[in-house]
This record gives sequence, structure tokens and C-alpha cells, in this order.
Amino acid sequence: MGTGHTVVRNTAANNAGHGFWIAGDSISVRRNRAFRNGVDGFATDKGFRLDAFCGNTASRNRDHGFGILGTRHTFVRNNASQNGLVGFAVGGFGSGAITFEGNRATGNGIHGFQVADSRGNTFIRNTAANNGAVGFSLELSARQNALYQNIARHNGEDCFRRGLFPNDARLHPEHVREERCPGQSLDWLPG
Repeated sequence: MGTGHTVVRNTAANNAGHGFWIAGDSISVRRNRAFRNGVDGFATDKGFRLDAFCGNTASRNRDHGFGILGTRHTFVRNNASQNGLVGFAVGGFGSGAITFEGNRATGNGIHGFQVADSRGNTFIRNTAANNGAVGFSLELSARQNALYQNIARHNGEDCFRRGLFPNDARLHPEHVREERCPGQSLDWLPG
């Protein structure tokens, strides 16, 4: 795709693969819709950085609303709902330093937000509600992630879950709000 492009107010629906495949640096992706696609609604490729996603909607895609690789991307006020697996999935070695602010993940099959094999991500004022398993899942070698003022409610198993490095995430009781999640509670957080 190149560098410095803008993708604004497009719709990608019913494609066999991804709705939008973003492979380039410094691409602005704003107010687009992706629904009922065969893989992810929006996908970024590894090795690229500094893409900005604002005000996009991904719903009813087979796998992820947003499948995220690469570094230093920004996601602001996006919505991921009713996707088969995960609303916002960050993963892959070399991915990280991604900022999520004011996004919503609702009614996804497994998790609202999932981070695996990625480090240095920041989550600010995001909401994960009514997802099948976990609202915010920090898994495998997800390290040095920070969560501030996020809300998780009515998720099937847990509101927040950490994996192999449980003391590595900066997640403090004053920065999370859990409502009616049947699993772990805030007492698993570091003191």
C-alpha cells in the first residue's frame, strides 16, 4: 500500500479474506466499516508502523474485528462487535508499542481485547462488554503493557486476565472497573 495514504469512509463486506489489509507506514484509516468478511475486518501487516485507526467499525467478521501486527499504531474510538473470535487481537513477535484509547469491544466470540507475544502496549479508557470469555486478556509473553481507566463488564469468564508474566503488567485497581464477571476479581492484581 505504501506510505502516508488515507483510507476514509469505505465499506468492505462479504469478502473471502480480510475486509481491509493495511500494509504500509503512516496510513490513516478513518470512519470505515468492515462486516461479514472471511478473516478479519481490519488487518495490519508485520514490519509496518505508525498507522492510525479512528472511528472504524468491524462487526460479524469470521475471526477478528481488528487483527494487529506491527508497531506504534494508534487505535482511537473504534468499535468491534460480534466478531467470531476477538474484537482487537494484538500478536506476533516484534509487535508492540500500540496505543488503544476509547475503543469498544462488545459481543465477540472469545475476548474483547487480546494481547499475545507483544510488548509495550497502552490501553486507556476502553470498554470490553458481553464477550464470550475475557474482556482484556494479556497472554503468553505479553509484557510491559499498561492499562488505565478501562471498563470490563458482563464477560463470560473474566474481566481481566494475565498470562505468563503476571507481575509485568501495570494494572492497578484504581484504573480498572469490573462489573459482573464471574471469574477473577481485582485481588489478583499486584499490591
